[in-house]
Amino acid sequence: MPGTLALREIRKYQKSTEPVVLRLSFGRLVALVRSRRTFGGEPRLHRGPLRKAIFRVAHGKRKTLQVKDLDLARRIRGIRDDNNKLPLQREVQHGHSYDKREYYSQLRAGAERWKPPKQIEREEREARERERAAAQEAAQGGAETFKAGEERGKQAGKQGK
Repeated sequence: MPGTLALREIRKYQKSTEPVVLRLSFGRLVALVRSRRTFGGEPRLHRGPLRKAIFRVAHGKRKTLQVKDLDLARRIRGIRDDNNKLPLQREVQHGHSYDKREYYSQLRAGAERWKPPKQIEREEREARERERAAAQEAAQGGAETFKAGEERGKQAGKQGK
């Protein structure tokens, strides 16, 4: 079966407590990345936004740190990007979300905006309930419907006072 050896090695390294990459070589790599990311020759490490992003990952019950977590942490702290925009301002300006779906596109006349699946389900459920209530009123006849109308009128009068 392909990949069994790789899976065995992954499990082995997950169980071990020894570092996979040697400490000195990893330190050199971090220093190299840090030197490329510095501005003005001074190393800048932002631990606060990273901590907040990790809290956001834990709050979302995920294990993977995503760009949107870092953007939210930057937005909360007020850290702006190169264009002097907060992370979400950049997304709204272009009208795209993180998954590259257009939210603010120009719609044709009569076209319907995108709705989340839960909203579609809720609207369908409410429409079915309205149809069922209308069918029950029609089946019960006019006398009971008249009484229900009188009661609704009395309740509306009490609310108006």
